[in-house]
Amino acid sequence: MAGRLGLRRRCGRGDLHPGGPLRTRRGSTLVEVLVALAVFSLSVVTVLGVYLSAARGVARQREYLFFEGVCLDIDYYYDRFGASAWAEEYFGAELAGADESAGEAYYDDDFALCGGPAKYTLTYRYDGESGCLFVSVFNADGGRYVIENLNYGGSKYDIARRSGAESGGGGGS
Repeated sequence: MAGRLGLRRRCGRGDLHPGGPLRTRRGSTLVEVLVALAVFSLSVVTVLGVYLSAARGVARQREYLFFEGVCLDIDYYYDRFGASAWAEEYFGAELAGADESAGEAYYDDDFALCGGPAKYTLTYRYDGESGCLFVSVFNADGGRYVIENLNYGGSKYDIARRSGAESGGGGGS
């Protein structure tokens, strides 16, 4: 009668399976567990890689900003004291070195000046021919330059002294 009235009989799970109702599985197969572990591992590796990359970028930015400040200080001392005296005034007599046209200064991991080779080496040289001071900062651990051959041009002190001597004024400051 159900067929005549247009009603359909609903089939249960047991009707489709000849042995009776299907049993529901409990737990996971080994393949499902391995896929889940692979996805989880990939996620962890990606997050860790992004974190390490960001930390490395922050460290580079920190060292660059520190040495940018040092270079601004050097520029100030170079303009104020001239090519022959700026290094002694800035670094002190014991760290400036005997040669006033070139020298090195060393900075440790905490960006503190130290007496011997360390993580960072700041080198400076004065080119008397062009009248320019060049500064470079090398990171020994990374094997790369933080700042390379930064050209300060002529010292305002030396330019003012030369122009005063040429005009007969006796020097300037």
